[in-house]
Amino acid sequence: MVKVCEYCNKEFDSRRSKARFCGIDCQNSWQRLRTKVEFICEACGETKLINKFELYNNGKKRQYCSRKCYGNAPDISLIRRNCGVCGNEFTPTYKDQVGCSYKCSRRLVSTRAMDRRPTIVCKYCGKEVKVKECHKDSQLFCSKECDTNWRRENPLLGPDNPCYKPTFSTCDYCGTSFHRSESQVNTDTVFCSIECKSLYQSVKRHQNTCIMCGKEFLSAKKVKMYCSIIAYYLRYDLDPTNKYGSTFLKSKKQILLERGLTCQVCNKEMKTEKNLPDLHHIIPFRYFGTANHEIANNISNLILACRSCHKSIEPIADELLILDELFDKGLPENIYESQIFRSIKSRITTTSP
Repeated sequence: MVKVCEYCNKEFDSRRSKARFCGIDCQNSWQRLRTKVEFICEACGETKLINKFELYNNGKKRQYCSRKCYGNAPDISLIRRNCGVCGNEFTPTYKDQVGCSYKCSRRLVSTRAMDRRPTIVCKYCGKEVKVKECHKDSQLFCSKECDTNWRRENPLLGPDNPCYKPTFSTCDYCGTSFHRSESQVNTDTVFCSIECKSLYQSVKRHQNTCIMCGKEFLSAKKVKMYCSIIAYYLRYDLDPTNKYGSTFLKSKKQILLERGLTCQVCNKEMKTEKNLPDLHHIIPFRYFGTANHEIANNISNLILACRSCHKSIEPIADELLILDELFDKGLPENIYESQIFRSIKSRITTTSP
């Protein structure tokens, strides 16, 4: 099989179909030629081919092609230069040295890097500043002070805010198309204004039944279990067989309807579901026992108190040892008209938490 050598371009006979060279010399010469790179000598200026592995020595690039050119090169120790930062005259230790010291060289490098950075104009003071390439489209101010002052004078609201992500929705009352942020439209009903929301709630009412009293009422919510805050307060006593007896719930309803959700110690009004008053027995329930729960749960013996007041008035009755002596003889008659009950009640109502 006749083939052509890839190095010397001569024809040769070969039994192998993948043969590329006529001999081992051509193959070695071709491999050496692949590792050659062009190199320009700084002394003679000639361009020569050298092995690419000889181009660098200990991290420094080769400068001369031979020892002769190295000997004919000018002595760098005799060259004097001026520092590009401080202007002092110095003798360089290598060819491309520009700064007289490490500090000046680093400062010169950072200055050149700053010169290559893009320039922006501050949106507040109009000052031109250099910024990083990655911040040229997002940075608007030269400093935090300018950013703060501009935001105080021009509050970013709605679409003017760069972080604003509009979501187009339709008002459930008037049908107007408007845009809001994602956090404002994650509800079932969406409105374009407070007026539309008020009108919608006044017209769109849902029929609900209170699970506490069975009363039917209208509410803006589709599902609401209690008709009032008092019904919500009484939800814990649905079981008549509680530890205070079956008459406790009846007395609790009556005292809430008469006195409302107001602490009788500090006169603080509590109208939210998270801050509800406690019902306190002026004479503790344990003195009466479960058998006398009707007398213990009398309205005269009950008082509404907030959490902090309840903690402060709880030990008042226990401090009077005369109650133990009084109830050891049996249940006293007309206990709520006695001087002992009046003194305990007066101490409770005048106690501050």
